[in-house]
Amino acid sequence: VEDRETGLPLPGAHVFVTERSLGTVTSRTGTFAFPTMPEGPQRVRVSFLGYATLDTLLNARPEPHRLTIAPSLVSTAGVIIEAPEIRPGDQAPLPGMLAPPLALLERLPASLGGQDLLEALSWSPGVRRAGEVTGGLLIRGAGPDQNLYLLDGAPVYHPWHAFSLISTFQTETFRSARLYRGSYPAEFGGRLSAVLDADLADGSGTEPEVSAALNTHSARFIIEAPLSRRASFMLAGRRSYVDRLIGRQHPVSDAAGRVDTLRTGYYFYDWVGKVVFRPDDRSRLSIMSYRGRDELDLRLPFDLSLDLSSWLRPTDLLFEVGQFWRNSVVSTRYERLLSARWYLVATAHHSRYQAAEEAFLRPSLSSSVRSDYQVDIRDTGVRLDLDYFHSATNRMRLGVQAVGRDFESDIDALIDYNPNLSERLREASNSRAVELSAYLQSTWLVSRSLEVRSGLRASAFGSDRIARIEPRFSVQWTGHPRLLLIRASYNRTHQYLHRIRDRHSFLYDLVSSRWIPSSRSVAPARGTEAAFDVESRPGDWSLRTSAYWRSQAHVLLPRDAFQAKSELAGPGIDIGTLLGQYEAGDARAVGVEGSAAFQAGGVLATLAASVERSETRGPSDPAGYILARYDVPVSLRSYLERRTATWSYGIGAIVRSGYPITVPVAAYQASGPLDDEPTTYLYRPATHNGRLPLYWRLDANVGRRFDFLDLSWHAQLQVYNVLNHRNIIGRFFEPEGAGVRVVQRRGLPILPLFELRVDL
Repeated sequence: VEDRETGLPLPGAHVFVTERSLGTVTSRTGTFAFPTMPEGPQRVRVSFLGYATLDTLLNARPEPHRLTIAPSLVSTAGVIIEAPEIRPGDQAPLPGMLAPPLALLERLPASLGGQDLLEALSWSPGVRRAGEVTGGLLIRGAGPDQNLYLLDGAPVYHPWHAFSLISTFQTETFRSARLYRGSYPAEFGGRLSAVLDADLADGSGTEPEVSAALNTHSARFIIEAPLSRRASFMLAGRRSYVDRLIGRQHPVSDAAGRVDTLRTGYYFYDWVGKVVFRPDDRSRLSIMSYRGRDELDLRLPFDLSLDLSSWLRPTDLLFEVGQFWRNSVVSTRYERLLSARWYLVATAHHSRYQAAEEAFLRPSLSSSVRSDYQVDIRDTGVRLDLDYFHSATNRMRLGVQAVGRDFESDIDALIDYNPNLSERLREASNSRAVELSAYLQSTWLVSRSLEVRSGLRASAFGSDRIARIEPRFSVQWTGHPRLLLIRASYNRTHQYLHRIRDRHSFLYDLVSSRWIPSSRSVAPARGTEAAFDVESRPGDWSLRTSAYWRSQAHVLLPRDAFQAKSELAGPGIDIGTLLGQYEAGDARAVGVEGSAAFQAGGVLATLAASVERSETRGPSDPAGYILARYDVPVSLRSYLERRTATWSYGIGAIVRSGYPITVPVAAYQASGPLDDEPTTYLYRPATHNGRLPLYWRLDANVGRRFDFLDLSWHAQLQVYNVLNHRNIIGRFFEPEGAGVRVVQRRGLPILPLFELRVDL
């Protein structure tokens, strides 16, 4: 099934043999099969979101049919009418699975503007950022390290720019995106919480399409064009430009004649390209490459103040920071319809994440600190997937995968306390692990209303060749194709990689973090989840309610929750040393989610709500389970947008409970015989015994479409925190005299943001 205008395949199109009441969904290459169809003409209906429905007669034959459907968009008086008619159960057959159309995700705003896939997904229930606008993605209260991000089948270890302000996933560069929250098929493994499986766009199959945009923080472009009748490509690039505006180097001088060069440089960029070849109607070959990098270069006075003019002055007391982190990903995928029953997908990938932190600090004329810290992760793998269409009611998928991972880190630090006393820290840590896995999954259409999916995944990791078995089971009952769908699932998963960082020294693990492979000394984390889901789509509405229960074991928790990164050298970067700062514990979560969406007549309205409780328990927790770091009992997000032929208006609201905090219940003083004054200590017998105030925020945007110089333009103004409500996002308690001083950290103020886009 292909787009009639572009010639590109349409994954997820619904194909229905009307007289036999048999249906299926096209694969990611747009193919489908009914292996046991008898000879003779069959009435077939093909439908897809945003396309006109196709009714045709087909004869069963070994050679594939090529079906094309045309986009169906009619604009009258500013109203856009789309013609979809596909069953929601075919698009998201698993509880918690999200597979929204990319056109919908492009309409959902990012906090700081631009096109951001991860920010768009955070408008869904149970999905949010760890910080106000920063931090990783939290899925149903689990940690950000428990998510697997796949880009054309290749893992991305750090999918963020600008200290996690902006993700590397630009919505407009993708063809499809599927987010599995807790319940995912047997083909996926390696993480406990969620899997984001995103495929980049193939490029235009008929004529070139070019888009460019400039927003508050970066400029970007995307090109899609055909190379031939059977080949196309997509190329996209993005770069921030603040360093071009304020400059990277600043020569300064003072009245005493001293001269210096201070530095305030930061930028990020990414490039992504994809080439697709279709040698014939049965096969497809794609090659994808992604490169992204952040770089920070600072040289400023050690005693910074809020007066920015005081930064640019010569000084003997200074700090220099040079940091970069980058991702490089390459993926090659070959797909072929071997016969009416067999479909082959072969994928090879190489993913690399590198980070470096260089620092020089001179807090006094006689002391200084130099450090150079490096982290390098390489992930190379191959996998083979086979789909077997046993009959019109039974389909099987099986596959094998082999992945090799290398983890390297080293540090070289020199601390000069005074001219006569120095300390050197020079260490290197290297490890390698191989993961082998295989899976088998069956999809059985028991009746027209009942579909059962069952699967097993077996995996072995590193030197521990014990195979771990993961059962996957789900069922979907269709009471009515649009009005009532009920789903349930049970999953068991393992995570062989733990992400930790040093909790003592401020010389390393500031931006980067360490991925530690499981071994005999640290067991893989294990997760079990059960979920229940009810969905209904009456008219232009989409309603969904979900409930889940999750239990995890062998997750790494900080041994000392109050340890601050306040030391210089720290204990070092040896894996055993780092693991000594953590302990294996348990986690659990339970929650109920609800969502409602309305889309018709240029109006888009979404509402996502969740009620959850997430807890952790370590061996040293005397009270048993305590609130998890990211526990949010109540969360509510809503977005309302109105579009006409030329204007668009939107407003978004976010309300959630504050994160747990630890509040001291008393303060006491102690002193020794040689102390001049007593030292004040805080008494904190319980962890996470308090909570930050309610977080809430309103954002607004207005956009205008117009034509100028024979080009299509779109200008948008977005206002972050339009009411300028400075939320309390952090609260800290410090000893002061014989009492306690409370320090509060507030969120961002009102921020005007803009974007100007042009389409050729």
